[in-house]
Amino acid sequence: MIFPINKTTRSHWNNDINLTRPITLIETARKIFIKVLVKRLAKILSLNKVLQGSNYAALLNESTLEPLKIVQSIIEDANKENKEVWILLMDISKAFDSVSMIMLEKSLKRIKVPEPLINIIMDINLNRTNKVIVNGEFTKEYKVEDGVDQGEVWSPLLWRIFYDALLTRLAIIKDETGYTMETIKHIDINKNISKKIEITYNASAFMDDTTLIGGNKNKLLKMIEICHEFFEINDIKANIKKYELIRINGSKDNENNELIINNEKIEKVNNPEGNRFLGIYFRHDNRRKVYKDRIRTTINDALIIPRIEYQLQAIVLTEDECNELMRKINTLIKHSCDLPSTTPNFLLYDKDIYGLKHIYNLQIENLSKNIIYMMNDKGRLKEIMELKMIQEQNKIWTRQCIGNLNSKSFRRQNSWIINAINLLKKEKLSICKHEYNDKFIYHCIEGGTTEIIDFLTDNEIEKSSSSRKKRGVIFIEQILEQNQEKILKWKHFCKINNLSTKGKIPFWFTKIKNEITITNTRNLKEKFLNRQYNNNYESKTIIYDETSDLERKAIITWNDPEGNTIFSENKKKSRSKKYKRIGVHLIP
Repeated sequence: MIFPINKTTRSHWNNDINLTRPITLIETARKIFIKVLVKRLAKILSLNKVLQGSNYAALLNESTLEPLKIVQSIIEDANKENKEVWILLMDISKAFDSVSMIMLEKSLKRIKVPEPLINIIMDINLNRTNKVIVNGEFTKEYKVEDGVDQGEVWSPLLWRIFYDALLTRLAIIKDETGYTMETIKHIDINKNISKKIEITYNASAFMDDTTLIGGNKNKLLKMIEICHEFFEINDIKANIKKYELIRINGSKDNENNELIINNEKIEKVNNPEGNRFLGIYFRHDNRRKVYKDRIRTTINDALIIPRIEYQLQAIVLTEDECNELMRKINTLIKHSCDLPSTTPNFLLYDKDIYGLKHIYNLQIENLSKNIIYMMNDKGRLKEIMELKMIQEQNKIWTRQCIGNLNSKSFRRQNSWIINAINLLKKEKLSICKHEYNDKFIYHCIEGGTTEIIDFLTDNEIEKSSSSRKKRGVIFIEQILEQNQEKILKWKHFCKINNLSTKGKIPFWFTKIKNEITITNTRNLKEKFLNRQYNNNYESKTIIYDETSDLERKAIITWNDPEGNTIFSENKKKSRSKKYKRIGVHLIP
């Protein structure tokens, strides 16, 4: 039996079948039998990773969180790194009804489903009739020829198996068509040990909600061609008019920014109100305002708290913003319950009376749950989480994990991870394991013991991050002489590290010099001499090979008769048999 559910908010479907969503009502015995089969099959598919990981529906431990975080992370990354990306939100008309039984059978055989199970699936889907409930009455029976019933227990799993062939084909060309998020993970700044981390995505799906992610227009068009070829083979109708495009840092030429598919121009491009994906609206410029506006709109709807909870996956609200929203909700509930406006709010929050949850508390619960889930995930969510944390660590330019920094001032415009970490810190919640494990575990950079940022204010840390990163300076040891008793002159530091000496001395270097040295000298103050600096610090020296050329302005040394080391700037070869090079003496 099929019951058509109205898609719109109107009370009647006006005899237009396109405004309904047909849901199949199944006999209880049949549902139990099929559920047993689905549970066993889904367990095997999950444990053995038989299907492509880019579809996040129908299997254990998967949800909308994965595709939402992928899209959100890519939009954040493209805006911060000023990189081009084209994200196409596709729409398929009556996806479940479009599944061909012939192609479904081939899809089941493709992943080596046992023949007896295939026979059961095909027998149930081919030899069936349906009735439609209209105005409380049944229509005549009709034979069902194609499609899987929406409402059937195994429909989501069968669709994912059927759709997996397309996602597998797209995965093959992921590197040449997708968008890459990348960063450098610095392991030891002293020994110059680092590792490049890259994550590439070109497609993400939740059931039939498919998102194509292209590094540019041509890459996206290549994937669209493959998708539409798959649709044509399987007689699936694509709703091109409902396609939406999020385009970031595209061409300056307006014609090149247009996307035309099968002679139809995509009109919904960078919608000012956001482009809708899985119920959440994403803007191309990643502005927070669109998320806040959507949550405000939700307050006027019937299911307030559950819908707000879902929207909180894409934004982190401040406590003041939560209080502002709760004032409207409190007023709405008092009005609905015929309570006077003067009723104390605590009565609404009492679990034995109305049991209303404050949005701020709800957000803390969700952030804690989602971050723990992402950090302990064995798939792509963990990869995204680690990459984002390393990116933020590199932006601040610190050896520490950002989850371990005791500061409220490290904010990034529309950065979900930074905002989430700061909010959890406010509630005395930490997401790092450093309290219980070795301080150098996982995402801490080695190569020294005392950080530059320990001597800077929060504002100075933010202001100096790009300057310190450009010069590769994280630790105090890097700006000290080898004996750890004097600070290097700025010019000497630059020469040793092959850096330009042009321009002003950075303010952070001057401040640290004033903090740790005796006035008008380069000698460290006594309290800093007693510090246990990293004695394993290695200066960046190169053993000179007399048979090779030496760069101009390279640092060369000479030991005078008293055994003192004299530093000089290389100029040219010496004609003397006694000396190899001629240099300009650098006076300390």
